[in-house]
Amino acid sequence: MNFKVKNVKLWACFALIFAITAVQQAYSQKKPLAAEYQKRADEFYTKVWQHYRVPAYGLFTENYGAGQADTLTYFQGAGVKEKEVSFLWPFSGVFSATNVMLKIPALR
Repeated sequence: MNFKVKNVKLWACFALIFAITAVQQAYSQKKPLAAEYQKRADEFYTKVWQHYRVPAYGLFTENYGAGQADTLTYFQGAGVKEKEVSFLWPFSGVFSATNVMLKIPALR
């Protein structure tokens, strides 16, 4: 009987050590993720400004590859040409991204 009690105590100690180690590893793994996501967001934000912004207007293009002769057949037929810049969703998206990025203390 004494052997079984020692065995249970030994397994309980191993379980406790394993649980503490797992919690510490889970906590330490979360810190680099935040830094990695911040880095990715910053890189993506910079690329959007570089590739989609039209400096003459301070606005953004509807899609990548400005200067293409795309037609917008889904609104008013094939006679509607694509505008040089889009006035709503690209600017709105960048504005929202800017506000989120400003919440990061290191980027203020």
